[in-house]
Amino acid sequence: MALGSGEKARVVPMNARGKRRLSARDFGALAWIGEGYEVAQYQLEAAVFGALSPTVASRFVRRAAARGLIAVERLYGIGMNRLRLTRTGRDTLVSSGGSGERLFAPRRWVALKDLVHTVRINDLRVVLATQNRPPTELLPAWVLQRQFAGDVVPDLLAVWGSSKGVRLLLACEVDRGTENLGRVFLPKLRRLAHSLGESCGERAAILVLTQGRRRMEQLAAAAATFGRLIVEPLPERTGKAGLAELRRDLQI
Repeated sequence: MALGSGEKARVVPMNARGKRRLSARDFGALAWIGEGYEVAQYQLEAAVFGALSPTVASRFVRRAAARGLIAVERLYGIGMNRLRLTRTGRDTLVSSGGSGERLFAPRRWVALKDLVHTVRINDLRVVLATQNRPPTELLPAWVLQRQFAGDVVPDLLAVWGSSKGVRLLLACEVDRGTENLGRVFLPKLRRLAHSLGESCGERAAILVLTQGRRRMEQLAAAAATFGRLIVEPLPERTGKAGLAELRRDLQI
């Protein structure tokens, strides 16, 4: 296409093989996908590309997929784009100086029975990471399970720290109501509260996202036995609308 008068040709840096070099934002996007185990494209857009047009994120996804850095699949062939880091993508990040401890390159897609849970955890990652005062660290359960051997780990651990140490720990649980409240879920919360209390005392809190008015009432009634327990509803909607709903409910 010919350039009009006054227009300048845009030079795109290439590597030795003639491929466009990965930018700092590209590396950040790859790392965000790898740390999320499997993410939805709308989450990547919100977390990494911010106010930019969704087209910018779509171009990145196409480029990264063409180079074998990520795998892409549409849910049921027509739904949201599911993204996961490939082994090539992980190796690319590590060879560029990144740490592989928090990167995951699963060979298979998350099973459909577990997909909603994974999506909700990554929704929380987006909302917490893009608030005015984001956590110093965000550690999903799959990272915690790899790094620590503990009796119980939360779905997501948000850490606000400073040079003087940890200022606040927020352990987040996505409760879809599949675990028996009295026999399974509440005992798990008690063990988690005890572990957090030993680590940070009153600087720790637990956030539970759950569904159903009755279950919310039961959890709220038990809050006195946990110290700082916050109970909020799971968003009814998904995608970008679900992110907006989650921000509103958490007042972020």
